[in-house]
Amino acid sequence: MLRYGDTSSVQWFYIELSCIFHIFKCFRDSYEVVVRRCRSLTLVFPCPDWGMNKFNWFSRGFNSREPVDTNANKHGGYLFTCAYCLWVEIEHGIWEIQESNFMGTEFSMDFPFINAEFTGLRNRYGYAQVTNSEQALIAVMQCQSPLSSPCPLAQSSA
Repeated sequence: MLRYGDTSSVQWFYIELSCIFHIFKCFRDSYEVVVRRCRSLTLVFPCPDWGMNKFNWFSRGFNSREPVDTNANKHGGYLFTCAYCLWVEIEHGIWEIQESNFMGTEFSMDFPFINAEFTGLRNRYGYAQVTNSEQALIAVMQCQSPLSSPCPLAQSSA
């Protein structure tokens, strides 16, 4: 979406590959564009490959400490989304990109929003849903276990 000029004034920037599902806030401050968002740690489309065990795929996705492939130094946790801030500084035709995680990676968080009173204004505050991924993994394991009783998450609360 253009703010100024025409399509020839659009600039593209290369950033680390990841999945960004939801954004806290974007704003421009002088020569700097700031994007606060929740992003995954890797590029992922959230679904297992055809024929793959769905339970194993989701379990690895929520367990960041489990090595997936020790030879390739890959770990699980690809379904974690964490709060990151991206700064794109544009001055005199030179651009610099910086990124930082501002809430840590202990908990997965998503569905960010801001106080509507601050819409369109520069601010540093927002809210997000935080997930205790270990507890979510335990609940999934209980629902998938053939030895357990019917899944408590699937029961109605009538």
